[in-house]
Amino acid sequence: MKNTIAERIYDFLKNYPPFSFLTSEELYLICQNVKVIYLENGNYVFSQEEQVHDDFYVVKDGAVGVFREGENVLVDKCDEGDIFGLRALIRKGNYILSAKALEESIVYSISSKYLEEIINTNIEANKFLMASFVTNTHNPYSEEDKKSLFAGEKSLQTNENSFTEVQSAQYSKNPITCKLDTTIKEAAKVMTAMRVGSIIITQKGKPLGIITDKDLRTKIATGFFSIEDTVDKIMSSPVLAYPKHITVAEAQIAMLQNNISHLCITEDGTDATKLEGILSEHDIVVIHGNNPSVLIKEAKRAKKVESLKYIREKADDLLRGYIEQHIPIFFVSKI
Repeated sequence: MKNTIAERIYDFLKNYPPFSFLTSEELYLICQNVKVIYLENGNYVFSQEEQVHDDFYVVKDGAVGVFREGENVLVDKCDEGDIFGLRALIRKGNYILSAKALEESIVYSISSKYLEEIINTNIEANKFLMASFVTNTHNPYSEEDKKSLFAGEKSLQTNENSFTEVQSAQYSKNPITCKLDTTIKEAAKVMTAMRVGSIIITQKGKPLGIITDKDLRTKIATGFFSIEDTVDKIMSSPVLAYPKHITVAEAQIAMLQNNISHLCITEDGTDATKLEGILSEHDIVVIHGNNPSVLIKEAKRAKKVESLKYIREKADDLLRGYIEQHIPIFFVSKI
């Protein structure tokens, strides 16, 4: 008798690396042993200083945030198909970051033992997992020496992160907007074409509401509303608005307290004045760390030469940091 659950997991994982590098037989063996975890908003997958699990994780639906708990800093946001918790594959010890659901989510829990043998013989899977560990672990210090990447290796100091909290947050000054009578289908097409995760509904330049990828998943894909309905049927309203000079710390606190991922920037910080921009969790992640995947997305979205110059500078900082941390040149050259 066929294992329908394993087949559904297989159909999902085969689209994402490193699973896309595996043979059908290798992947199906893994899928037969995957545990499916349902998470409410705020539920932890693992906590900072908790002993490393034997499993690593893949987001099926929803979103999981990776946090540095002491500072309550969002280090990374994992969406559909993203892997986290790779410390289970690389080394033992305690987690140096926490992972918790940012919304209602489904996560696949995969035992590291099923991949350990495979990655030893599958070069592409091995390279992907090692590169992911290097690039997505923003503060990979050893347990023996909290300032070393691995025991005995000198690492960069991260005091600069403390200054980002009081900086003014860099927001998008060209938010994607639509009118109240726009259909959900039309709005989704615009979001796809512009490669953005949100669209703001405006009237006379003032923000009335916002639609995000989450709204499309939870309200449209579920069949609660038709794609031919107008955007006002599913938009979140009123929007949460802030002035132009909101700090990184203020933005993070506002997002966490209100369980949202986007803030509208207006002339006077209220929704009664002209929309000036949009600030997202993604923007906060960019400020807090140089993540190659984030920089690539930023480069694809860039509309101006000045934006590409900024991204290039961030990439240079990233590579310099890797070299000073003695990251193997084999992995650095692949970024």
